[in-house]
Amino acid sequence: MNSFLIKGLFYQKLNSPLLSSNSSISDTMAHFSGKVGGQARQLLDLVPDVSPESISGHYLCSTIVNTCFTVGDIKVSNFNNSVAEIISHPIPVAFINAYECASWGYAIRYHLQKHPDTRFVLISVIDANVYNFEFWIYNENWEHSGFGITTLLIEKVSENKDGLITGFASGHNTMMAFAIAIRKAAVNYPGNTITLPLFPQRIRQMLESVLNKYNVLPNDHKQWGHCFGSDPWLSILNNTPLDSSGKPLESSYLACSLALNGYYSMLEAAVNPDTILMLDRNLSNQVRFGSGYANNPNANK
Repeated sequence: MNSFLIKGLFYQKLNSPLLSSNSSISDTMAHFSGKVGGQARQLLDLVPDVSPESISGHYLCSTIVNTCFTVGDIKVSNFNNSVAEIISHPIPVAFINAYECASWGYAIRYHLQKHPDTRFVLISVIDANVYNFEFWIYNENWEHSGFGITTLLIEKVSENKDGLITGFASGHNTMMAFAIAIRKAAVNYPGNTITLPLFPQRIRQMLESVLNKYNVLPNDHKQWGHCFGSDPWLSILNNTPLDSSGKPLESSYLACSLALNGYYSMLEAAVNPDTILMLDRNLSNQVRFGSGYANNPNANK
């Protein structure tokens, strides 16, 4: 039995810069909070049989959206409250970026420790180039970047505590330590497909050489860039097989993220025919649902 079930998954690509260079940081962040809250609300409205009251936490996880808070341009509490107001459901909202790309795993770990009887947790992975810094557009560690918002509704379906793994890749070769940690975890899930960060192929080759006995989803870095903590979820959206009616086929994954600071997260999770999958490339209103591709008039609002 799987440890976790993906009830809903929504990725929306964002432009860089998020708004024009003439826009104030207040206007930019108001626009951004609207995107984050609107996406979460849209997903919650579509997922069947999950009442907002059953979700006891909503975590905003980011690698790069913290500068505006640390320099005092925007209060993080105001941003959190704005997201919560847009969702209009009584779900507490918290922001976390200490673990960078791996923050989503640490948020789930914290939530399960604080709410051991919980079934559902809502995660938003939010990375926008708010100040249009060149460092985030292209970096030699991961080459070109992608920016977007992932909303992830996870259900705990088993008490298997090994289904969520967090740790630190120590030593002189972080990538190799990360790959070895994945291989160690994958032994417990031999039928699961591994989803890796979207890295340049020279880095992926190193990871995949250690994981050559396991199924690994394709590297979509050329198409999307490195999208920080969204990478494994975007891979699932891009590559989950659908049946003839457009519904997701039963699939089991080991989703993996690595932070630049060495922290990593892994989650053993499944997709089933009732999972809502939505992918908005921000190029048109074509969105991928669990029921196939449908025209979504609210996708870019």
